[in-house]
Amino acid sequence: MDPKKIEGYGLTIAQVQQTVASSNLDFPTGNVSTRDNRTTIRLAGKVTSIEELRNLPITTPAGVQIYLRDIADVQDGIKEIEKVARLDRQNTILLQVFKQSDANAVAVSEGVKRQLDRWKKIMQATRSRFLSQMTLLILH
Repeated sequence: MDPKKIEGYGLTIAQVQQTVASSNLDFPTGNVSTRDNRTTIRLAGKVTSIEELRNLPITTPAGVQIYLRDIADVQDGIKEIEKVARLDRQNTILLQVFKQSDANAVAVSEGVKRQLDRWKKIMQATRSRFLSQMTLLILH
C-alpha cells in the first residue's frame, strides 16, 4: 500500500482495512509497515482471483469511487518468511484450518479429517497428527 496515495485520497490505512474487511473477504494478504507500527491486512474468502482483489471498490470521504489497485500494488507472490513451524525440533508444515463464520464447526472438522486420511494414502512417507482440535470442546 502506498501511504502517500492513501492520504492523497483523504483515506487512512484503517479505513482501507475496514473496507476490505467489510467486503467479506478472508485470507492473509500481507502487512503495512509505517515508522510507528505494523498492520496486518487480512482478506476473507470470496475473492477468486488477484484481479478481483485489484478491482475492489473503495469510496473516498469525498464520495469518489477508487479501486484498491489505485492505492496499492496488489500482487500474487511469495511472502517473506515470518514464522517457522517446528515439531520435535524438526522443521514441519503447520496447517491451520479456520471455518467461515456460517460453517458448522463439527462438519468442517470431519471434512478435514477425511481429507487428511486421503493425503496419508497418497503421501505414504509423511506423518501427520492433530496438535489441537477446538471441536472437541463442542463434541464433549
